[in-house]
Amino acid sequence: MSFWSSRAILHALQQADADLRPKLTHAPTSDHPVLSVSTDSRTITPGQCFIALRGEAFDAHAFLSKAIDAGAAMIIAEDFSSLPETHKHPANCTLISVRSTRAALLSLANAYRRSLTNTTVIAVCGSNGKTTTVRMLEGVLASYMPGTASKKSFNNDVGVPITILSARSTDRFLICEVGTNAPGEIATLARVVQPDLAVITSIGREHLEKLIDLKGVAKEESDILRSIKPAGHAFITSESPELNSELASSRLPEHLAAKNITLQSFGRTADADLHLLRFAHHRFSDGAVGSRFTAETRSNDGATTHHTFELPIAGEHNAANALGVIAIARTLGLSDTQIEHALRQVRGAEMRWQTHRLTLPASAATPGQIEIVNDAYNANPDSMLASLRAFAGLFAHAPRRVFIMGEMFELGPSTQSLHESVGSALATNRSADLFITVGPMARKAAERAASINPNLASLSVEALTDETAEKILGALRANDAVLLKGSRRAGLERLLARFPAPSSPTPKPTTTTLTTNPAPIPMA
Repeated sequence: MSFWSSRAILHALQQADADLRPKLTHAPTSDHPVLSVSTDSRTITPGQCFIALRGEAFDAHAFLSKAIDAGAAMIIAEDFSSLPETHKHPANCTLISVRSTRAALLSLANAYRRSLTNTTVIAVCGSNGKTTTVRMLEGVLASYMPGTASKKSFNNDVGVPITILSARSTDRFLICEVGTNAPGEIATLARVVQPDLAVITSIGREHLEKLIDLKGVAKEESDILRSIKPAGHAFITSESPELNSELASSRLPEHLAAKNITLQSFGRTADADLHLLRFAHHRFSDGAVGSRFTAETRSNDGATTHHTFELPIAGEHNAANALGVIAIARTLGLSDTQIEHALRQVRGAEMRWQTHRLTLPASAATPGQIEIVNDAYNANPDSMLASLRAFAGLFAHAPRRVFIMGEMFELGPSTQSLHESVGSALATNRSADLFITVGPMARKAAERAASINPNLASLSVEALTDETAEKILGALRANDAVLLKGSRRAGLERLLARFPAPSSPTPKPTTTTLTTNPAPIPMA
């Protein structure tokens, strides 16, 4: 956040939603500059504005005094009654009360976003691949221009405004990851972000407890397109019939055309404007894994051009998402040669297809090393199957492939059948030799796999504890290739802490050697 005065922040809140009702509770004798915004009292630095949020398991109003002592220049809170008398009139801190600090955070971010007149704001949405796309896009754009991007998976009503408020007025780009758990959430965040460009990476079976089905997911994700500013650009996956139906039924293309917004599709389907024509996995000379792919671009007159790119992130699904990155980078003026060079240097997101070469602990079946893919940040049925497809192809010649699966959550009434679909795909395509599951729903996947392939070795535990973790590690042996995949609550990455060697990701590639293009695994 560039310099804002306390008065400017108060004015911005006063111009926002009338229900916010901002009130100046205390003002120091002089107006102090606000350098940035924080919602974490543990990291407050002098000159920051501290916004005290309330959640189901926390209330930051308990730390107002701590924020003042740390040098906060402003505090926005719903209630200052917890402040002791010694802190009710701080010499260098403005106190503003509001009805909702979450609403205040969104309003402040929206006001600040409107001030970023020289910054191209990009929204990244989709069921799968958002964070990896953000990291790829940030890596490409930051090679040639200054900018800011979402940290980690900051994609909700706290993370998105924090991302916006962390931007600088000199930034050429701002990348906001925008997520959802329920209908209407993307529309709310989109009004704050007001993107110049927006990309929808995929439509998958996510958060079905509230979004119900793929049609509901497509409707929710498409809301980002309605908030694109005039003369902007929209980029959508070509691989979702549900998204295409939503666009047609809601007359979104006409809405975009009326605002002079261009619409471009990308993906693995032949009708995409930017088509993944060829794909092959790479094993790099330093042990890293990645891909090489050819993008086919179709112009309005039907002519096609081709360019080949290399990406130090494995998986055909990640190459498909890279097409969206390429399309955006081209729109912002980068040449294919510039994009090609920058893509070679990108890093994947933490716990998304991070590969490690680890030494087995003493409890393992045999001593030695294994190669492990940590894709355990989160999972839904479609990302689970995409990861399994990439794993099976990349490690087709491994002595033994081990899939460690955690549970998937927020899938509604279809929870059991969707877990079983993963087991069906694994067994039918023989994509693992040992199937280890963690949790009762993941066990359903193992049971379905066993019904299809009774010879498939398996191990199921109810939860990840010290005892069961040792049991899992005891089933591993030298030269195994291992995939970790599960929802965030499954916490499968805790297994990595039990290895004696540092679990640092495989280093970036220097040179590449092509492997054969693996046969795709049909989706269940």
